[in-house]
Amino acid sequence: MLRATLALSVGFLGLIAGTAIGGLFVPAGSGLAGPAIALGYGVVGALVAAGAAWIASKFATPPVLRVSATVNATLASAVAIAAALAYRAAIRETYYDPPSAFAGLPHYHVSVQRLDGADPVLAKRIEIDTPTREWALQLPDDRVCSGNLRAASQATVGHAIAALAGLDESALENCRLGEARARERLSWQLGSAPPASLAVSPHCRKSQSTIAAALHAIETVHLVHPSQVECR
Repeated sequence: MLRATLALSVGFLGLIAGTAIGGLFVPAGSGLAGPAIALGYGVVGALVAAGAAWIASKFATPPVLRVSATVNATLASAVAIAAALAYRAAIRETYYDPPSAFAGLPHYHVSVQRLDGADPVLAKRIEIDTPTREWALQLPDDRVCSGNLRAASQATVGHAIAALAGLDESALENCRLGEARARERLSWQLGSAPPASLAVSPHCRKSQSTIAAALHAIETVHLVHPSQVECR
């Protein structure tokens, strides 16, 4: 049991060390193959380290073996925890913005509801909520995917909604005349202003660039900036 513990612990440390060393030898421009190359070095390091530890354990006295297994197991556990924390920090840095990035950005709740369900590809509903900093996407099969809202996306959609809210009534009236042919309903509430909605037909979207820009910003919120996505 002590020999196996020692071999596994040293093998894990060899995996980490080998991967780190391998990262130094990954050629520039390797792209997605880079991590695999580094991991290959790590596997070799793990096998060599575990094999060496197993052989050495056969010649070690029981007290030495016990101390070595304990020390290496503790060290491997500490390295594993540190690696997990570093990975979590890297994920947050990649997919989440600090609270300061949201300072001064507009607050709103906005959604786009598909009225024409004939298209099997387009999402049925898209919703963005800035208080929770989340977006949600209802897929054609009724699964819902959600993700965290990035600061840049909040700013882009907010500016588009502000421009939409600033349209004069004549522009909106032209769109309301075509509600019978509407394919989607755009609803929004910007700050403390009263909620509003608009049924958008293909003609309305094509003729009103402000409305088209708002819809585009909302419909691509999950594509423009990376975020952690969960579907259920």
